[in-house]
Parts: sequence; C-alpha cells; structure tokens
Amino acid sequence: MIGKPQNPLEPKSLFSMSKRRSFPEHQHRNSSVSLLFAHLVFVVKYRRKVISSRVLAVILEKANAACERLGVVLMEANGESDHLHLMILHGPEIALSKIVQTVKCTTSREVRRRSFPEVTSRLRGDHFWSPSYFVASCGGAPLDTIKKYIRNQGIRETQTDG
Repeated sequence: MIGKPQNPLEPKSLFSMSKRRSFPEHQHRNSSVSLLFAHLVFVVKYRRKVISSRVLAVILEKANAACERLGVVLMEANGESDHLHLMILHGPEIALSKIVQTVKCTTSREVRRRSFPEVTSRLRGDHFWSPSYFVASCGGAPLDTIKKYIRNQGIRETQTDG
C-alpha cells in the first residue's frame, strides 16, 4: 500500500489510496447518510525536524492501520520533516478527537519503539507529536454555493403556494 519512500520534502504524496482517489459515494448508516472529509495536521513536538523518509513510511503505515481499525478511510497522507497532513473520510459516529488520539498514539508508539536515530537524537522522553493538532472540514461544494442553497430553501414552495 505504501509507495517507495522518497524525500519527504518532495511535493508528491508518498501515500495515495489510488483505488479510492475517485470521489467516494455517500456513507449510509442506520440513521444517517454522510460524506464527511477532514484535513488533519499533526506537528512534531517542538517542531523538531525528525521525519525522514523511513520514519514517514512507518507513520503512514501505522496511520492507515489505525484508520482502518476505526472504520475511517485514509484518502491521502504526506508530510515534511516536522509535520504530517492527512485527509480522511469518516462517519458521524466517531469524534474527530478520537481519530486524532488513536492515530497520534499509534504512530508515536511505533516510531518510538523503532528507536530511529534521527528521532532519538533530537527528541527526549516518550512523546513524538505535539499535543495540539489542526483540523478543517473539506470537500463538497464551496461555502457560497451551500449558503445560496440554504437561503433558497422554501422559495419554490412559497412561489407555488401563492
């Protein structure tokens, strides 16, 4: 699943779910239909530049496994020497904070277990990621289109009632 490790500073993604690259269908659950995408960014503690290509390969492998366990689809992932970007597709039944906690914990534990010299020489203690993270919803129609759609709700009914 993971491409051949390259320089993490290159703009090309090292991790791409090519089978899932097309726009996915809505996710149907018992009481909901959803299509929820999120863009997550995790930063290495103290912004230390410790993510080499081999560290990134381990992070991506473990992030994908953690997402699969949670029923989350990892659509795209890549990083630079001090941070990681993930684009996920998730259902409404799982909190984003739980996804973040699971992925950060799983990846951090594995990176620390492997004792990469580029990590152990620059980071002390058990932590790998900063405790904070960035998340933004993404995908779907532009905000202006959605606002216009909402504003126009009921207009046709009002016009025909009249």
